[in-house]
Amino acid sequence: MENLFVYGTLRDEKIRQNIFGRRIKGREDLLAGYEKYSIRIPDNSSGNFYPAIRPSKKEKSTVKGMVLRLKEEELSMADSYEGNSYFREKLKLQSGIIAWAYIGKK
Repeated sequence: MENLFVYGTLRDEKIRQNIFGRRIKGREDLLAGYEKYSIRIPDNSSGNFYPAIRPSKKEKSTVKGMVLRLKEEELSMADSYEGNSYFREKLKLQSGIIAWAYIGKK
């Protein structure tokens, strides 16, 4: 099993059910030293903006999110869902848990 820190659309239980085909409960957590911002997904025809995170220069920046426990194949499903506008990186959360997180590409 893998830990995945989610902070945007994957916090929505209906979206998770649709992507993974099962209910996945999450656990609230924080990511220190990062900030949330918005990006436009180029291959999305809606033109909507979506949340992304990046390292912050502000000392006390945190991103609120949740940790999901995913099977290896579900992590690949999450990669497909997030697309090419993000890259996945392992980070240490405030709880001490090491989890993958999707970082916005510049």
